[in-house]
Amino acid sequence: MNQLPPTTSIKSNRWCIGLVMTLLLAGCNNAETDQIQSSDKQQGLNKIVVNPVNQTIPPGLSRQFEVLGIDNNGSSAKITQGINWSSTAPAVATVTADGQVSTISSGTATIEASVAGLTGRTMLTVPDARLVSMTLSPQQSTAIVGEDVQFSASGSYSNGSNEDLTSVVLWTSSDVAISRFNPDRLPNSGLVSAIAPGTSTLVATMANLKASTTFTVTEANLTGLYSASSNTTDSGTSLNSPATNLELADIHFEFDKFRLTEAAEAKLRDYLAQLNTNPTAKIQIAGHTSKSGSESYNQRLSEQRADAVKAFWVLEGITNPGRITTQGFGEHQNAEIEADPTVLRSAAAKANMRASFDITFD
Repeated sequence: MNQLPPTTSIKSNRWCIGLVMTLLLAGCNNAETDQIQSSDKQQGLNKIVVNPVNQTIPPGLSRQFEVLGIDNNGSSAKITQGINWSSTAPAVATVTADGQVSTISSGTATIEASVAGLTGRTMLTVPDARLVSMTLSPQQSTAIVGEDVQFSASGSYSNGSNEDLTSVVLWTSSDVAISRFNPDRLPNSGLVSAIAPGTSTLVATMANLKASTTFTVTEANLTGLYSASSNTTDSGTSLNSPATNLELADIHFEFDKFRLTEAAEAKLRDYLAQLNTNPTAKIQIAGHTSKSGSESYNQRLSEQRADAVKAFWVLEGITNPGRITTQGFGEHQNAEIEADPTVLRSAAAKANMRASFDITFD
């Protein structure tokens, strides 16, 4: 199965998740202000500050709090290790060991952080407000197979405030064969993948309120049409006669991931050139996993791997994407026998973390 904390996506273009560290103190002009303070330098701290400062957050929401350290020279840096977090009013708001604050009920609480013998505090107010309505965007969105679309949810509260609820609502799709949420496996990200043509209803739920929108998935437009008389596409690409012995070697995935590696993408581009010169070739993409993990998890991961390959070819412009089908085989039909499935990255396990291809011709 390859099951580790996941961070992958089926989109072929690479995503980078950036860590933005913002100084909230004026007057710090040192060029090193965006450093992360290492543990061996924490003894030189003069002061720590808890950010964000004096927040008002309605009940039922979560926010990430951070600690900024100021040393004896006036330099500032974000601290990420050795912090002890606490809330003076857990009935109002709680805080996790990594600084994630969740509001519970109306009132005030002081959020405290202690590190290297220093303590920083900030006041948190939870208003007596209830969620009265939610809206989703975009509305009635359309995408082609293989695309990812980011949806967001916003909520209006009884005290007149508005909040971004994207990361706290429960996202569901009425038909996961057409659209599926969280291709990156980030919880409640609002990111949906277009899987197959059709229309599904996307729903966000929070505090017994629901908001919905429709999501239509269409086939990708063809990049060229085959002309038997000219033996070319309408874009001028020459087509060879079908290579009935066309064979595509397996591509491999990293442990517990269905994001394509650079090596896999390069190989798939080479395959794409061959397939586009063989327009009668039909391709079944089969996804596979290693033996570790549950059978249900492996089945899902194998399907995601097959879908990732198809999505890449669609985005790269395969001629007639309707000739591609996908199927997941989970931990079955493996390429090699895994003598000990608990060895997660054995040579056999790596050989089984793959997508294979079955080519037929009309």
